Amino acid sequence: MKIYKLLFFVIILFAMNLRTGAAQGYDPRRTISVSGNAEVKVVPDEVVISMSVETNNMILDKAREENDAKVSAILAMSRKFNIEDKLIQTDFLQVEPRYDNQYAPNGSMSERKFLGYYVTKNITITIRDISKFEKFVAEALKLGTNYIGGTSFGTTEIRKYRDQARLDAIRAAKEKAIALAGELGQKIGKPITITEGVAQPYYRTSSMMKNTSRSAAQDNGESAGSIAPGELKIEADVSVTFELE
Repeated sequence: MKIYKLLFFVIILFAMNLRTGAAQGYDPRRTISVSGNAEVKVVPDEVVISMSVETNNMILDKAREENDAKVSAILAMSRKFNIEDKLIQTDFLQVEPRYDNQYAPNGSMSERKFLGYYVTKNITITIRDISKFEKFVAEALKLGTNYIGGTSFGTTEIRKYRDQARLDAIRAAKEKAIALAGELGQKIGKPITITEGVAQPYYRTSSMMKNTSRSAAQDNGESAGSIAPGELKIEADVSVTFELE
C-alpha cells in the first residue's frame, strides 16, 4: 500500500512539473543543463602590507611614547613613497603587561618577575606601485617595524577582469551545450535559467617575517631577497539550462 502511495505522489509531482513548464512556455523534458568555467590571469598592480610595531618599557607612558614615535616615522616615510593617506591605516592598539613566571620542581610558582609594558600597534598600507615594495619593507624594518604580518597581492581592476571571466564562462557553457546536443542530433534554443557560482578570492596572500635583527642589506635600504608577484587567477563559474529545439 505504501508503494502505491509513493508512486501516486511521484506521478503527481511529475505532472505538476509538466504543467509548470508548459505555463512557462517550454517542456522541462526537452532541456539540457551545462556548466561553464573560465579563468583570467592578471599581473597584480597593488600589494597590501600588514605590519606591527612593538615597544616595551617598565613605565607604560614611555612604552607608548616610543611606539607613537616609531609609528609616526613609518607614516612619514610612507608619504615620501607617495602613498596616499587613504591607503594608510592604523588598525588597533594593544597594551599588555608581561611577566616571567618561575616554577618550583613541584609545579608551584616560585617567582613572578615583571618584564614591563608591551605596546603594539598594527599598520596596514596599500602600495599601488609594486616596484617600491621591497625598498619600502626594508625602510619600515629600519624604522622599528617588528613584524611584517603578511602581504596580499591584488588588482585595482577586479570588476573588469571578473566581468571578462564571467563572459568567458558563459561562452564555454554555450559551446558545451551545442557540442553535447549536436552529438545527439539536437539543437539548443533559448536559455531557461542562468546561475552564477560563488566568486573566488582574487588576491594572493603570503606570510612574512619577524624583525629580530637587521641584515647588512636591510641597513643599506635594500631587501635581503626579491619578490615575484606572479599572476592572479580570477575565476568564474556559471550553470545554464537551455531549451532544445
